[in-house]
Amino acid sequence: MRKDKKQLNLPKFCIWVVVFSCIGLGCKPTPPDVTGKSRYYATCQHLLDNATGASATILTRYGRLYGGDTATTETACWTYCGVGKVVDGYDKWGQIGFALYRPQDSAISLPAFCFEIMGDTWQQWYSFNQGYGPPMEGSTHSYSCILDTTDGTWGFLYDGYFYNSGFSSNEIWRQPGSVIVWSGEISNFENDMAGTADSPCRFTNLCYATNGDTLIVAHYGSSDYVDSDD
Repeated sequence: MRKDKKQLNLPKFCIWVVVFSCIGLGCKPTPPDVTGKSRYYATCQHLLDNATGASATILTRYGRLYGGDTATTETACWTYCGVGKVVDGYDKWGQIGFALYRPQDSAISLPAFCFEIMGDTWQQWYSFNQGYGPPMEGSTHSYSCILDTTDGTWGFLYDGYFYNSGFSSNEIWRQPGSVIVWSGEISNFENDMAGTADSPCRFTNLCYATNGDTLIVAHYGSSDYVDSDD
């Protein structure tokens, strides 16, 4: 994993501020009708032709995983920004952020800095090492992912440092995306979404790129939406 400093022209302000929060473990309302879902989201999405990049500054909040300190079933929650599209009825994405992950047969919840793509194949990179992350609870960091459509490869930046993921090129990502996503995600409804009512997870400096790596401020439009399964 190579880490290099790379400067991008990131704006110092943004019109959008997204706040994710959740209520305490065991106090969630009755789940909405999400029959057949394997993931649950609190999400802000910006529809965009020729989407090739996403960026955000995120205040780190780790939601608690269901079952407390004694459960040993695999589960996770993620917080990220990314680019997505649908190809032949299947979701495709590239994204970067942080996660809280509990492996199967373990009672230990592991925070991580992570990025991944879903294209021709699903490729993931997680760092549980403090040298590369994960971000500390309450700390603020910038995250960016940039697509190069000439060869279908992705670049990922964390606090301005470029991470060479080593991911293989993807034929599917030789074409740009169609939506920018800033999202919290959980694998079980009983998990907390990132943050709490008193200490929410904040996304600021929401930006996107089209056909290149120049990130510009995202403006809310009539076709954009904020939604939550919680």
